[in-house]
Parts: sequence; structure tokens; C-alpha cells
Amino acid sequence: MEVATGFDGEKKKPPEVENKTKQKMKTALQLEILEKTYALEAYLSEALRAELWAKLGLFDRQLQMWFCHRRLKDRKGPSS
Repeated sequence: MEVATGFDGEKKKPPEVENKTKQKMKTALQLEILEKTYALEAYLSEALRAELWAKLGLFDRQLQMWFCHRRLKDRKGPSS
């Protein structure tokens, strides 16, 4: 990846790298609650999403993506 230089010779990161936020790992407690919830409901309702958002402090999109990836993991089956 090439690094651009500004007018003052200062090296700058490419724009796509600057805008990305770092992914944070979910805590063991968050994962436990997500897994228990998934065991009951594989698809989130708006009410359940709001409840988990308040309880876990995760954004709506994070919850949606976690459940989507968890469903994919179920479809894929056990790894050999």
C-alpha cells in the first residue's frame, strides 16, 4: 500500500484506512447472553434488539451482524 505525502512532506494514511474503526472483541458475558438469546430466537425482533442493545451496550448493526454470522455458522455445520 502506497503512502501519500502532504504539502509539508508529512506522510498520511490512505483515506480508506483513516475512516475504519477498530473491531472490538465481545466480552465473555456478552457472548454468553448472545448465545443464550440465539438458542431461543435465531432471528431478532426489534423489541429483542432494543433489549439486547440496552443490556449489552452493542450497536444495532453489531447485533444484526452477530446473529447473521451465527446463523451462517449453524448452516455450515461442525468443522472437521
